[in-house]
Amino acid sequence: MKIHPVLCGAIVLFSACSDMLSIFELPETFEPPQTIAIIGEPAYSVNLGPLNKGDPYTLEFLGFDMSSLGEGFGDGIKVYDYDYPNPDIKTLLLHYPLDFDMGDGTSVSTDDFDAFNDPIPVPPLTLAIPKIEPLSISLSLSIPTGGLPVGSTIPPVSIPLSPPAQTVDLSAVAGFEKATIKSGDLLVTVPDEVDFSGMGIIWAGVSLGAPTKGTPSGGKTEWRYSLNGQSIVQKTAIQLTGSIRVSKVIDTLALTLQPTIADFSSITIKPQVANPTLSPVAVPSVSGVEALIFSKISIALDCALSPSDTTLTGLEPVLDAPTIGFNRARPQDSTKNPLIFEADMGQTGRILYLDSQYAAEQGGTMCTALDLAVDLGLDGTKPVTVQNVANSGQSLTLTISAQPDFVLSKAVVNPDVLGLNDSLQGDFPEGAGFDLSSINNLAEGMLDMSRVSFTAINLHLYLDTSDLSPDMVKNMRMILSAQYGGQTYALTEPEGDAFNPDAQLFDAAAHGITADNTVYEGPLPPPALTTNMTETFNARPADLSLHYEMKLADHFTVAFDEKTGTGAISADIVIAVPFALDFEPVETDPPDFVILDILNDKLGFGADSQDIFGRSEPDSPISDYLDFIDSSSLTLRYNNTVGLDGATLFIARMDGQGEPLSFTFTSGQTPQTLSRAIAPDFPDYPFVPSFTIGLPRENGKGKLVLKQGANTGIVLKGIEILIKTALDYRITL
Repeated sequence: MKIHPVLCGAIVLFSACSDMLSIFELPETFEPPQTIAIIGEPAYSVNLGPLNKGDPYTLEFLGFDMSSLGEGFGDGIKVYDYDYPNPDIKTLLLHYPLDFDMGDGTSVSTDDFDAFNDPIPVPPLTLAIPKIEPLSISLSLSIPTGGLPVGSTIPPVSIPLSPPAQTVDLSAVAGFEKATIKSGDLLVTVPDEVDFSGMGIIWAGVSLGAPTKGTPSGGKTEWRYSLNGQSIVQKTAIQLTGSIRVSKVIDTLALTLQPTIADFSSITIKPQVANPTLSPVAVPSVSGVEALIFSKISIALDCALSPSDTTLTGLEPVLDAPTIGFNRARPQDSTKNPLIFEADMGQTGRILYLDSQYAAEQGGTMCTALDLAVDLGLDGTKPVTVQNVANSGQSLTLTISAQPDFVLSKAVVNPDVLGLNDSLQGDFPEGAGFDLSSINNLAEGMLDMSRVSFTAINLHLYLDTSDLSPDMVKNMRMILSAQYGGQTYALTEPEGDAFNPDAQLFDAAAHGITADNTVYEGPLPPPALTTNMTETFNARPADLSLHYEMKLADHFTVAFDEKTGTGAISADIVIAVPFALDFEPVETDPPDFVILDILNDKLGFGADSQDIFGRSEPDSPISDYLDFIDSSSLTLRYNNTVGLDGATLFIARMDGQGEPLSFTFTSGQTPQTLSRAIAPDFPDYPFVPSFTIGLPRENGKGKLVLKQGANTGIVLKGIEILIKTALDYRITL
């Protein structure tokens, strides 16, 4: 009879991609001895691998092709590695620069409001100058004769005189206050026999010069004292002092004093003139302009008299126009012409509301016309002075021209009326949209990506708004929506999200990005806006476009004659993609894990695979020896760079018999080795192993967090099953 030889130390290798390359077989012509004893511990070592060559071999699985993430964004996308703020999670930055078209913008011109600075018509006024009529003061002075007969001739003799002071009383002249005489005389009329040259006259405290003798007439002679440059008031004192010379004895000196005025250098009067009525100033209306802000408002009153050689000083009118800041305003300098009135502008300028609704919102009042009132103060109580006027009782014409000076600084505009919001919207990219279906290629076909979803993807928008006025940007809101599959999905609130006006463009170079370095260093700068795009990414549309609307505030201010909001705004879209992934479970998954069947194909195992020991049936010869299993173990050697911490490798029988073995992964570049004992009956026919990955569940979903720097996935350096038998089997023929 034939005896089976001792099977000792046989090594059987199996291929996971093909049929078993070799199994141990007994030679057909082998002649056994009559008696044989089989004692020992043969070991069967089965190395599992798709190549079944090399020691150790390498099998990479669950790697991610990161380049595919940016493919759908086209040539304009830039992809950076990002390790902030969490260096333990692999994160990519997708950087997409673009421009927003701002259209033609808006500009409010001061030309639209030139009417504010049109002269304000003022009706002419009449200023009556009182006439100082010649006055005659008669004196009769007693002259001592010393007993000489009156009329007797005597040698010329000087007689001192000191009569009481006389008064020129003009208090009855209506409106007269005082004057400076330009040309005038004081005429003193005395008898021919009196020489008056020795008499001096003090006029209003000022000594007049020597008199000039006139031609005698009718027994009398006029002595003329010049009043040029002398002042005269309502009651002016005249004092005679000195002596007269006579050559005939007189006992009484009869004389008359008569001041005569031709014209005045100046005359101060208190006239009574009615205030002029000023026509309201119409406020121009410009579509879309709801309010005006003035940095300065002044009005110049140029007061002129005719005849043109006369002038007026001392006029102190009061200007009243509370709407624009004139509250009983007085001129800056009443001694100068024109008289300048400056409005009270407050701290931020004077605002004029042109729209009723906006005025109501701001607690103001709409203004369609400016009412100006001028109080000249010519009510008979305040003096004014007229220069170079004749003493003729004439009436002068007072002409007042009012010239406003409105300096406009800003306008409050309504962007909807101006059509600005219509131009501040658009779509990008132009033409074909982004194709995010490329995300399905991330796992290189190894995973069913329909079960995989990202958990937190944010879009950061960076804008350069330096060409816009600060007031325009201050309350701007951004509305973003994603459009794909014929539907629109909001990425911001319906009315838009708040906008950071201080945001700058995204400067990747400042954070270490070069042509040779794609690792972004440090935190992201503050964006203008951040919105969540997780749902959009997980939808993976092939026709994604983003619609933007820059929603301006209902009202904002613009500077005059400055084009606002024109051309294009440079922008950067930066999408942060952290690889914290969720895996959807299926009904057959156990309660604590989501199972990924991704290794069997790699290793060449499936439902149609053959027993790894090469057995074609349960009673194959080798089965006799497997009955003597004393112990068995499975050893796994691997590197885990992908970050499958906590994930478990399950090794079970393909037919579902027996309890599976489990290996829990830890991360690291250094090869790890794990061994597990196998139940003695584990290799029962047929033994076709099944390899699955179990992701631990969190909130019902499997969690996978890729490590920073993870590109290659898990590398298996070898899976080995070692079976040891303990034989004590004797056969005697």
